[in-house]
Amino acid sequence: MPVSQYPQHSSVTLPNADKVLYKLSKHFALKVPVEFDDSNSRVQFPAGNCEIQREGDLLRLQCSADSKEKLAQVIRIVDHHLALMARNPELRISWTDA
Repeated sequence: MPVSQYPQHSSVTLPNADKVLYKLSKHFALKVPVEFDDSNSRVQFPAGNCEIQREGDLLRLQCSADSKEKLAQVIRIVDHHLALMARNPELRISWTDA
């Protein structure tokens, strides 16, 4: 897998972050390769990757891709699905350059 030139990261605190991480990982695994356990998940999208680490109710996310356009696509997917799995359609995640 090529090294990404465009990483971004974010953190979000969610009640039941352990369950959200599990549901998110299982959902993505229906379509793309995912490796996960109780506190980590690595999702390999066609456009790029997303790594998620859980510490209590905190999820640390880092998404990366080899172009800004692909990174934007990965972030849109992660944002949308994270809001769905957290059952919070108003959830907004703020991303910054890694």
